Amino acid sequence: MLRTDPIVQKYPQYLPTEDEVSLTLELLQKPEHKELKKALLEHIAIAGCLPSSLLRFCWQARQDKKYGAECAEGALGWLARCLAVRVKLNVDSLLDNGPFPEKWMEKYMSAMPISFHRTDKQGHPVMIQRLGNVDLEAFKELWLEGEELQARAGLAVNAVVLFHIRCMEYLTQVVMGAESRKQGRVVDRMLAGIDLEGV
Repeated sequence: MLRTDPIVQKYPQYLPTEDEVSLTLELLQKPEHKELKKALLEHIAIAGCLPSSLLRFCWQARQDKKYGAECAEGALGWLARCLAVRVKLNVDSLLDNGPFPEKWMEKYMSAMPISFHRTDKQGHPVMIQRLGNVDLEAFKELWLEGEELQARAGLAVNAVVLFHIRCMEYLTQVVMGAESRKQGRVVDRMLAGIDLEGV
């Protein structure tokens, strides 16, 4: 969790307090937030851990300069907006039956190299993006095809953007979920390696 991150520990004033996270959890238990809680558990919470997920929404509320009870209310507001965007983009179906043809996905992966490689020494999944290896001509073509796929499938955004979201959904729901079960703790962070050679 964020509280054990050595970098974050140097700046504890930016972390929501345990009280703020607890207040948010209490609000989430109220009957009027039943659907929010259900959606959080089913679609967002890594390894079913509510506190670690709510910590992130509290963090965002603090960026809005909300503290204490206002932070808790703000966190639920951010959660509701997050869920609304997930519905708009149909994120919950991206891993099962997304709108991406096989050949198009292969083209994405060759034009925009991204991959996941085991874990670092602290057990966080490692994501590598080789931005220096992006084939700009292939990416331009992919973007145009993404616009066509957006129009044909009625997507809310270009398919290129949606496929990147699919990659992040795979990371959080599949990779982090598996690592959480394997390690017996919530694994909700990653190590991102961005290769800029050639940029």
